[in-house]
Amino acid sequence: MTVRARLALWIAAAVVSVGCIGWFVVDTTERNVTEQVERDLSSIHTIERVRIEDELDELTRGAQSLADGPHVRDFVGGVVAARAAGAADDAIGGYDGFAEIDPFADRPLDQLATAMARKAATSGSPVRAVALVDPMGDRLGASAGATWAPADPDLVRNTVETDAVVYGDAFRSSSGEDLLGAVAPIRSDAGDVIGAVLLEIDLVSVVGFVDTYEAFGDTSEAHIAQPTASGDAEFITPLRFEPDAAFEKVVPSAAAKPINDSLTSPELQVVRADDYRDVDSILIIQTIEPTGWGLVVKIDAEEALRPVTTLRNGLLVAVLVAGFTFVAGWALLVRPIGRRLTRTAAAARRIADGDLSVELGDRHSDEIGEVATSIDRLAANLADDIDARADAERRLRHQVDHDELTGIYNRMYASAALTRLLDTADDLSLLFMDLDGFKQINDAHGHHVGDEVLVAVARRLDNAVSEPMFVARWGGDEFIVALPGVDEQTLASVAARVEELFAARIATSVGSFEIGSSVGVAVRRAGDGLDSLVSRADQAMFVKKQARIRSGHAAPRTTDLVESAIDDGRVELHLQPLVGLDPAPHLVGGEALVRLRDGNGRLVMPNDFLPQIEGSELSHRLDQRVAELAIAQLAEWRRRGVVDDGFRIGINLGPAALRSATTADWLAETLSAAGVPGSGLMVEVTEHAADIHVDLVERLRGLGVRVALDDIGLASSNIDRLIDVDASDAKIDRRWLREASEDAERHAAAPLRHLVSLCRELGKHVIVEGIETHEQLDIARRMGADSVQGFLFSRPVPATEFEGVVQGWAATTNAHLGAAVDVSAVGSDEPALVS
Repeated sequence: MTVRARLALWIAAAVVSVGCIGWFVVDTTERNVTEQVERDLSSIHTIERVRIEDELDELTRGAQSLADGPHVRDFVGGVVAARAAGAADDAIGGYDGFAEIDPFADRPLDQLATAMARKAATSGSPVRAVALVDPMGDRLGASAGATWAPADPDLVRNTVETDAVVYGDAFRSSSGEDLLGAVAPIRSDAGDVIGAVLLEIDLVSVVGFVDTYEAFGDTSEAHIAQPTASGDAEFITPLRFEPDAAFEKVVPSAAAKPINDSLTSPELQVVRADDYRDVDSILIIQTIEPTGWGLVVKIDAEEALRPVTTLRNGLLVAVLVAGFTFVAGWALLVRPIGRRLTRTAAAARRIADGDLSVELGDRHSDEIGEVATSIDRLAANLADDIDARADAERRLRHQVDHDELTGIYNRMYASAALTRLLDTADDLSLLFMDLDGFKQINDAHGHHVGDEVLVAVARRLDNAVSEPMFVARWGGDEFIVALPGVDEQTLASVAARVEELFAARIATSVGSFEIGSSVGVAVRRAGDGLDSLVSRADQAMFVKKQARIRSGHAAPRTTDLVESAIDDGRVELHLQPLVGLDPAPHLVGGEALVRLRDGNGRLVMPNDFLPQIEGSELSHRLDQRVAELAIAQLAEWRRRGVVDDGFRIGINLGPAALRSATTADWLAETLSAAGVPGSGLMVEVTEHAADIHVDLVERLRGLGVRVALDDIGLASSNIDRLIDVDASDAKIDRRWLREASEDAERHAAAPLRHLVSLCRELGKHVIVEGIETHEQLDIARRMGADSVQGFLFSRPVPATEFEGVVQGWAATTNAHLGAAVDVSAVGSDEPALVS
């Protein structure tokens, strides 16, 4: 299908869709408007019907009350009795107690009827004339002007039989009054019907308000009709458009109009039909039972549905305009665009076939013109594009071979290059280097500061060597230097130069740091492969690191700083939250991290002194002081109710303390003196603690102290220790979490998943370090971690501030138990945890 055909199809589909939607809107609107109009008309009809019925009920009570008057009963009873005895009318006299009637008059019942009519008029009754009849309907007497003879000859008989007021026909008198006839039974003292009262009632008092509903709309009205003797409908109220219709307009029953139906409709009906004017209308009809009248409330359908008509006309105009626009657009836009697209496509095919002599010359300032202009330029710029593509390929190759963070070669390139050198070079040496103190910087300041350190180290290493030597980042804080074709003297010189690189402090955005390094050297042997060469260099580095740790060598300045801080009470604890994940994030403890104050009150971070004293007796003293401070702080918090019995503090013990046989003893004494159970303490064993006293872990766990193996996954020795040491907890190094979140496409999450699985299979409580983002928290949770730790919750803060962190967790957890947890990171500018 061509573009023009598709455009036409899409536009037609749009027009049809708009039409369908419009039709649906109009249909829905019409239904809603009709229903609303019907409800309004029904309400009006009900109000008027109830008013008329209430008025008729009142008239019924008044008529019966008039007929039940004692003088009426006595006079009519006397007349009926006298007649039954054969007396003539002129022999029938009056009775005492009815002073208005002359007892010697020739027609006393006429006077009675006149008195009844006068009494009704005096009381405000709508009764205009009264006549008295016997049970057969023969007139006994009447007030002046009483002329009504019921259209139904059986009306009086029905009244006598039913002993109830019965309404007859409405009529217009000779004087022009509109009246309603009614018959009320007259009862004897024994309760027998002995006659009836014929009442002529002002019709306006009953139906006078019907025409008030004309204000509802321009064509709305209410009107009433009564059935004639032949079954036709005779209007008894004026019509809005025929004011003189009352008693003048009759609708034959054969006409089948709604007014005829209203005479036989005991239930309210909604009708859509032609009214008495043959105009389409919406009508509400129902019969008024006491009189048999038909009450109609209506409005012309045109007026009621005028909003719908306006909407429908607007939609029709819109569809017509859309159709015209479609035709005009096709002729003026789509067809020319199609021709231009055809020419442009043909030019593109010619370029693809190698014909670069294309000249479309389309200068329109639209997208097709731009494409045409671009095609015109394509041939001339083809060579430049090829060069640009080659440059992009070079950049891609650089990204594949180089470490994204530091810019030096990465492990993949180094592995391939070393493999080639092992096949081609006669002499090959390898330096394997690991940074000392880097972990403390990461722990204290976050991995972005650690990244700055790694970049600075890589730059120094890269500047220290020249080709054919090269530097590569092997992983984490590990680097290698490959030295092909060098002699022993050059190797020693390069190794010394690399170690001298760390004499100067490394500057970062948060200050400068002293960073040390351990460098292992391996020279190629016959039969060496890549793994064996790297493994020997790594082992040499590890041996050198352990030898330095055991020697306890430290600079005098560092030794003085640590000793004076211990002696003068300038050792401080900063704590970082340990957060449990089941069932929702909750605070379970904190890791105690050491800080020192120098003589000037400046805070000294661990990486500035711990690497230098690691493994020495001084580090043992410092570990004891940290443990004393942590246990005392926990005892105080437990005493004041700041933390519960399940809260624990983790402390780090260095190699000297872990190799000592007395460590368990002084920890037990310190816990006992403070009144803190062993379950409140967790001892963390770092990667640098190669040797652990044979029964230390067993004795610590006997005290109830939890033992956590730190930096799991950072070195192969940690995996061995994980299996050999009966620790309760395993802390997985942050490297694997960071790689899992940064390089998911290369399946970097697999090592983390396997480490967690191994730890759980060995029965360890799994703690994942380095949680800095919500994504990392989600990864740790999905991997099955039991607890987590990181800057997402809080940076390490002083013990006094950490109390606020504990209280913040407690308040938020109580307020949101089972829901989201929102904990303020007290003392930190990092975001709070929201899970």
